[in-house]
Amino acid sequence: MRAVMRGVMGSHGASWVQAVGTCTDAIMQRSPELPNVPTIAEAGVKGYEMVAWFGIAAPKGLPRDLQMRLHAALLKVLQSSVMQSSLSNVGQQVAFQEKPEQFYDIMKVEAAKWGKVVQESGARVE
Repeated sequence: MRAVMRGVMGSHGASWVQAVGTCTDAIMQRSPELPNVPTIAEAGVKGYEMVAWFGIAAPKGLPRDLQMRLHAALLKVLQSSVMQSSLSNVGQQVAFQEKPEQFYDIMKVEAAKWGKVVQESGARVE
């Protein structure tokens, strides 16, 4: 799921704030909510990506048939017109994964990416 902050969108165009770019997923599309604002890559910053994502996880070892039933039920809800409208009203866009494993792959990539950022920054839990 890709998130666009509704509060920022409401301020865009005001004299005191100017959007310089949007962070997008790997598709690198402009936000439908801010079509005149370039992506960060279009604005000249290559390789930058920061998106908010949400997902549902099940216990390790969940039988494959239950994984697929849960996945199908979630897709049905997320693809419904009511849910799409509700998400759009709060600036959300949904990126669907064809298989549950694809979400796990996303989590692994994100953990590695942000783990590196934390390590290189020297940030510590206090």
